[in-house]
Amino acid sequence: MTKASRLLIMAAGGVALLTSYSAYSRSEGLAIGGGYHYSSKVYKETDSSNDGFPMIGYRGEHFYIQGPEMGFGLFPLDAPQNLVWQVTYDGRSFDPKDSDNLAMQELDKRHATGLTGPELRYELPVGQLSVKAALEFTGEHHGYLVDAGWSYTHLVFGDSGITSKVGYQYNSSKMADYLYGVSSEESARSNIRRYDVGGAGEWYAALGVFANVTPNIRVFTGAKLTYLDSDINDSPIVSHDVVHSANVGLTYRF
Repeated sequence: MTKASRLLIMAAGGVALLTSYSAYSRSEGLAIGGGYHYSSKVYKETDSSNDGFPMIGYRGEHFYIQGPEMGFGLFPLDAPQNLVWQVTYDGRSFDPKDSDNLAMQELDKRHATGLTGPELRYELPVGQLSVKAALEFTGEHHGYLVDAGWSYTHLVFGDSGITSKVGYQYNSSKMADYLYGVSSEESARSNIRRYDVGGAGEWYAALGVFANVTPNIRVFTGAKLTYLDSDINDSPIVSHDVVHSANVGLTYRF
């Protein structure tokens, strides 16, 4: 895995934990920063990932950039209901060289991909409901995902507070097989049994804390638990059914 790919994956993890500044900031403008991210392993006999990552974001009236994701809202981003078109970097990947298992080293690479699609956001009396669909457009597997989640932010002092999110992400059969399946060709090379995942997904829960040190500097930390469906966990190349991750960092808003 290249250093650039690793940094993008760390940034993606930071966004997923809901701890980047723009997940709960109403102010517009440019922000940059960095952080440190840890994630437990997914594939068998690979190491957990931990590294520093850069962050860059921009929020306008309709357009935003948030780490590896950008989007454009049909209505202003602060609107209680909105339809947002997104383009996202999906950092889920696997390099056979990262595994200490000789059979795993005979598998094909799973490359990071790009996703695009709409997200519907709806403000509830408590929290926000979001539902999105995204199609892979970089030619690796042509699969798609559907994600439904509920998020809530509680401000404690000014712009400091706690944010949380729970939800479920469904991966189509093409996407899940690409990430977690074993093809006939791979099975013949590696002696790992052929495995078709089919459509499967994951439940997740995330909690983040953020605080403004100055009017321009914000610090954050957060953690996320992901529970893989049994169809994914039963794959002969997957290590655990629970993935845990955490991060910490800061951003500076201009």
